[in-house]
Amino acid sequence: MERHVLVTGGAGSIGAPFVRMLLAEQDVRVTVLDALLPEDTRRVKEQRLQDLRSHPRFTFVEGDVRDPAIRQRVFAVASVDVVVHLVTTYDASDPLHQHRVNVGGTLQVLEWMRSEGIPRMVLGSTTKAKGADGGMKAIARTPVDLHAAGALAAEEFARVHARLHGAAITVVRFGDDAAAHPDEGIGTLRSVCFDPPSTGFGIVEVGSR
Repeated sequence: MERHVLVTGGAGSIGAPFVRMLLAEQDVRVTVLDALLPEDTRRVKEQRLQDLRSHPRFTFVEGDVRDPAIRQRVFAVASVDVVVHLVTTYDASDPLHQHRVNVGGTLQVLEWMRSEGIPRMVLGSTTKAKGADGGMKAIARTPVDLHAAGALAAEEFARVHARLHGAAITVVRFGDDAAAHPDEGIGTLRSVCFDPPSTGFGIVEVGSR
């Protein structure tokens, strides 16, 4: 039975090789949603997925996860079995934009899960969400930075969604060195994508903080 995975931010440095790993499996269909932003990274992101455009089990949708009109295009192919949400921005110069993308975008995906009946989610996050001393409570008192605060907020929204709607949601927290050593992160994403608990919320970490 074919499984359909929606990967938001699938043209990123971790998302693109993860998509390739998924397509190497014979029973997986992948839809990537990516805004190809910021503009100075557009060409690099396009090149990462260029050779996949003709793959029979690959669909690319260019757009912003926060755009209400994008929903129809994303779900036009087939129902989605699991969504892997990797969209994030590190725009310290514009904290409102950062919040809208990182927290607002996650809320939008959670709403898609509810309305489309998607049972599983993998949420990309950061190990900085643990707080300065490594504890979950630290960031609530003294956030490391705005990006970390937003990451924890997104995680908590996902936790509540899992409890209220009986979904299986796993947070994968990437350390600062995750992009330099992507194999561990990609393998972890693959593992939790298809082998999560049937319901509930969990957190795994990849790389150093």
